[in-house]
Amino acid sequence: MTVPISSALARFAAEARDGAVPRAVTDKVATHVLDVLGVQLAASRQDFAPAVREVTLGLGGPPESVGIGLAQELGAPNAALLNGTLAHGVDYDDTHLRSIVHPSATVTPAAMAVAEEVDADGIAVSAAIAAGLETAVRIGLAAEGEFHHRGFHATPIAGVFGAALAASMLYRLTLGQTVSALGLAASMAGGLLEFLTDGTSAKRLHGGWAAHGGVLAARLGRAGLSGPAGGLDGRFGLLPTLFAGAADPSRIGRGLGCDWEMLDIALKPYPCCHFVHAFLDGAAELREHLGVGRGEPAGEAALAQITAIECGVVPLTIPVVCEPRATKLRPQTPYDAQFSLPFSVAVMFSRGRVTLDEYEPETIADERLIALAHRVRIVPEPRVEFPASFPGRLRLELADGRSFESDHSDNRGGPGAPLSFEEVGAKFRANAVPSIGSEQAEAVISLLEARPLPSAKRIMAGLRRASVDSVDRRGDP
Repeated sequence: MTVPISSALARFAAEARDGAVPRAVTDKVATHVLDVLGVQLAASRQDFAPAVREVTLGLGGPPESVGIGLAQELGAPNAALLNGTLAHGVDYDDTHLRSIVHPSATVTPAAMAVAEEVDADGIAVSAAIAAGLETAVRIGLAAEGEFHHRGFHATPIAGVFGAALAASMLYRLTLGQTVSALGLAASMAGGLLEFLTDGTSAKRLHGGWAAHGGVLAARLGRAGLSGPAGGLDGRFGLLPTLFAGAADPSRIGRGLGCDWEMLDIALKPYPCCHFVHAFLDGAAELREHLGVGRGEPAGEAALAQITAIECGVVPLTIPVVCEPRATKLRPQTPYDAQFSLPFSVAVMFSRGRVTLDEYEPETIADERLIALAHRVRIVPEPRVEFPASFPGRLRLELADGRSFESDHSDNRGGPGAPLSFEEVGAKFRANAVPSIGSEQAEAVISLLEARPLPSAKRIMAGLRRASVDSVDRRGDP
């Protein structure tokens, strides 16, 4: 009889909890925790955040874990809901490219919330995050590319299992309880890409809902509620039900605990869909042919030289960042703009940078940017590098007949061009300082540089100032 994948994952979790995590993995975890905390702080200042804070505060529960932007603590599942929604709320969080999963937005908020609740030490929380990230990534790899191809969002579907495994480790569940927690998580897995049609906020919730569901699944498993061992690969398990023969559940357990797929998780240098990043790097390079310096805004005369911008785009990504064309050329919301290749490329050519400020409401209403986006031409172009990387070819055509081309295969922040801890620290400062100030931001960076990591309570304490200040500043609950 075939052993269910959930049993292999439960054994993997027990071994990781007992210290079988390589130093390279724990270093990677620390860098990604720093990154996602900064993203959460940036998101806490966005216009969608008050609604999520209001709802999570109303859910009640004992004070167990920090909810970013709230003066008082929340119950751990509700802190995971709030913080996970923030983690995925500005599309600046990390991505495992081949699985097309954003793992830290689901796993880290769940693990940090539970670790605060049980006062776990840094070694335990690092191991839990590592195992949770690995689980989420491997589930995405079991149906590589198929989630997005069929209209599913892989992040919450795979992420709820990673969150459940991480929480199970920190709650110190038995093997049987962990298997049940994973089985229960299977019935909580969900997420659709329909938000791409109208630019609404559903995707933001996907990180938080998976984190919340993972914590609840672990708690229910601990309390004795049983879950199916075949939740992932059984007769009516998630992967066979969604994908039939197009998924390979055995990939989840192959080399588990030896080959760490999470080491390939990519960090984002730009706050937008990862499919767009190669084109932004190309646009940043080609701007010099307009006679403007790197990072400098382009004037009307410079932009008037552009007759066309041709983008060679991997076909699978076209429905995400190029369609429907009308709304990609004129985004309906700032979030919609973050998933628009034409608009984002126009922003880079015009402004010389792409930050969260470039996705503000007044920016997406800029008729000059919209006019430039209309000059972006999409050409389907299969690439052998995809999905191991998200490549992009960009051709700039000028009114005088000259043309220039840029082609990027290795994404900055990805396995072939990783960001250093110092670069992630700079990103954290930019995201965090407006909320917690420079002194506290430096303190958090120092905590994440330490080995072993400090406890989750110590790390999250560095965000308490943001919680209190944001309540005072915005007048939120």
